[in-house]
Amino acid sequence: MPDPPAKPNDTPTVGIGMPVFNGEQFIEEAIGSLLAQTFQDFELVIVDNHSSDGTFEICQRFASRDPRVRYIRQRQNYGVNHNFNSAFRLTSGKYFKWAAYDDVCAPEFLTRCVEVLDSDPSVVLAYSEMPWIDETGSHLERRPRHFDPAALQMTASSDAAERFTATMHNFWYTEHLDGLIRSSALAKTRLYRNHFMADHVLLSELCLYGRFLPIPEPLLFLRRHSEQSSKAPSARERLALVHPESTHPILTNLAQYPNRLYFHVSAIRRASLSRSTRIRCYLAVLRTIMRWARIRIFGAQTPFGLTSLRG
Repeated sequence: MPDPPAKPNDTPTVGIGMPVFNGEQFIEEAIGSLLAQTFQDFELVIVDNHSSDGTFEICQRFASRDPRVRYIRQRQNYGVNHNFNSAFRLTSGKYFKWAAYDDVCAPEFLTRCVEVLDSDPSVVLAYSEMPWIDETGSHLERRPRHFDPAALQMTASSDAAERFTATMHNFWYTEHLDGLIRSSALAKTRLYRNHFMADHVLLSELCLYGRFLPIPEPLLFLRRHSEQSSKAPSARERLALVHPESTHPILTNLAQYPNRLYFHVSAIRRASLSRSTRIRCYLAVLRTIMRWARIRIFGAQTPFGLTSLRG
């Protein structure tokens, strides 16, 4: 694989990485919403995973008009997780945002998030309310899977084990990663592993390094549509997004489950935590495995609340 292009010498405050594959339907609106931000000290690096539609032409047009925009086209499709990692590694900045090619940011999104991160070094991620929209931009009812709002609030805790437990309980919820992240904290993680739930693995690892702070304003609109990678109907299809080169899909798929356990445990082991905090995090992994198994077996949500989260 060739070396990535060099980063620019003038480092902006915010680096925005936009991974994309065949995003011609929505990417123009997404880029336009970023360039319209009231906070202007940023760079936008679009990393195209070898699209076969009109994404190239659209991105080239923006890059030719605005010096803050760089467009990089991968030589082949390396998989969605590799592309997300490239989007971070190719940007500069004190803060970083992964920008989806199909979402829309309100003009004040970066300004408000930068204010939060600037004001409190214990915060590693700032995020706003994130309403859902459809293909036309109309609002949708939010229906996160197996989601506990009380746990979401606990990611702002100063207790690392409490934050980790909260993210583990919401083990299909990963929308925090659409916020603005402190780059130095993100660089401590292993980023997106080769796993089809790598976003949750990363989110739970990131919370070990600092707090997630909410902004009570709807400043980011998450688009839900049939072409999203998260809508892949089967485990095999989701796996193909991560491992497009896999020649043994059944074995690779089976390995995802022990791998996920290993990734969580290794993240806890790598973080600078007290012994008691580390043990509490390990227990959170164990409880989550048991809860996940109950959901898989019985096909229903198992109840939990703040009391059990703090255990």
